[in-house]
Amino acid sequence: MTDRKRRVTRHRHMGEGGFTLIELLVVIAILSVLATIVVLNVTGVKSKGNTAACVTDVATVQTAVDEYVNAQASGGLGVFSSTGTSPSAITGGEQTALAPTYVQTAPTSCSSSSTPWGNIDVALVGGAIQVSGAYS
Repeated sequence: MTDRKRRVTRHRHMGEGGFTLIELLVVIAILSVLATIVVLNVTGVKSKGNTAACVTDVATVQTAVDEYVNAQASGGLGVFSSTGTSPSAITGGEQTALAPTYVQTAPTSCSSSSTPWGNIDVALVGGAIQVSGAYS
């Protein structure tokens, strides 16, 4: 039994200790610096993605509005005729006119609360409807 115990147990000689406290602290410091760099680089990715999705949805809605206006029998603005020069939200009849005929579903990417048509505005600029929006 003692022979087996002797083979399993490692005998340490002088100077063969484990890692010193300084070595462990240096490794922990290096790992924490690397973790900080990764976290700082990843935090901006989500907001950039949300902004890009909103820009895409605004372009899609602009195309849908243009198609809607072109499809009007008289070539008029239809339900967008009351749109003023200052930006206003897409509401009621405008939403119904666009979805699902010109856009499959109401865009939600411009609003952090995922509300349909959130933060997408329309304005009448030089006789044409201009769609704008930004993620918030």
